[in-house]
Amino acid sequence: MKKLLLMLSFMTTTVFATEYRMVLPYGAGSQSDSVHRIIAEKFLEITGDKIVMENKASSNGAIAINYFKNNKNIDLLALGSGILVADPALREIVYNDTDFENLFYIGTAPFIWYTSPNSNIKSIDDLVKNTPKFTGSNIDTGKINTIIFAKDLNKEITHVPYKDWNSVFVGVVGGEIPIGVVNATKLLVEMHKTGKVVIIGSSYKDDFVIDDVRIVSIPKHTNIQQFNGFISVAIRTDMDTERKQKLKEGLWKAIHNPEVREKLKSYFVMPDESDDMKTFNKFIQTSRARSEEHTSELQSLAYLVCRLLLE
Repeated sequence: MKKLLLMLSFMTTTVFATEYRMVLPYGAGSQSDSVHRIIAEKFLEITGDKIVMENKASSNGAIAINYFKNNKNIDLLALGSGILVADPALREIVYNDTDFENLFYIGTAPFIWYTSPNSNIKSIDDLVKNTPKFTGSNIDTGKINTIIFAKDLNKEITHVPYKDWNSVFVGVVGGEIPIGVVNATKLLVEMHKTGKVVIIGSSYKDDFVIDDVRIVSIPKHTNIQQFNGFISVAIRTDMDTERKQKLKEGLWKAIHNPEVREKLKSYFVMPDESDDMKTFNKFIQTSRARSEEHTSELQSLAYLVCRLLLE
């Protein structure tokens, strides 16, 4: 009897399960990649439907966005602050793409400033007193934080762009640059605990803890504001209505599942849902018809804030 039930369950899943495709503008194993795979696993568990992911990294999301636009069978697009806000702010480009609708804000990802164990900069006080000549990151959001920091201290800091997270680490440890500015990850915290790097502080408004390591807030300690990363997921606007509604409802349940929220704490600062997330998601749930307009307003506001900070 048990075998029969298992067989029927398998047959039902195989026949009726829907497959969706998502493209990510980030490499395999990156923070965003890991986050979306956690969500996809829960989505499969809740709905019986599968999300197949493709990684199209580099070019600040341009490759992934063009791939998404040119392939109508792709349903979802992963997005982040580097694509929606940081890149437009630095390059005078505003994305106003009607091909996708920014669907759900997933979480806020602070940036961590870190150095090598051989550096004379060990704390935020050291960072202010002995301001480095160079910083490096693999995404433009890190560059924004460097520019803001230098502007507020009235000092010159040159930002060095790197291809990926590992290259930043090699640059810092190898002495090419004194400071790395990257997204907060458990891996970086693990390197700090084993003495491979020294974490100085983060871009988040408050201190927070990852794996028993307290990471001090640069804005709180110095009053120098910083820009935090965020990750969201977008959906194709011209998708079949029934298919789109089913996908939206399943993603909402997966993203807000308590087990998923707990797992995502390893990647985001989220003791609870942030005000931004509550507002953003509530708006979409209650006013679906205006979600594109809201997304446009959100991007424009972030863009203007960045421009004011950089001027």
